[in-house]
Amino acid sequence: MKFLFAVFIISTFVFSGHAASYWTGWLDRDNPSVTGDWETYRAFVFSDKKVSPFDVEIRTYILTLTIHD
Repeated sequence: MKFLFAVFIISTFVFSGHAASYWTGWLDRDNPSVTGDWETYRAFVFSDKKVSPFDVEIRTYILTLTIHD
């Protein structure tokens, strides 16, 4: 059984007293595994990617789900 689904990501930035905010480029460390797709601050802090140390809240919703046999 194969699953095909579309995912929509809504991000809410949570800053406490910090006026500057910006969107980063897409951050992708690896491919998803059976435990998930883990993108952590520590994986990018020493890379050439521009990342912010401030808290970010991300919620993911499945909008469509199609099951193929």
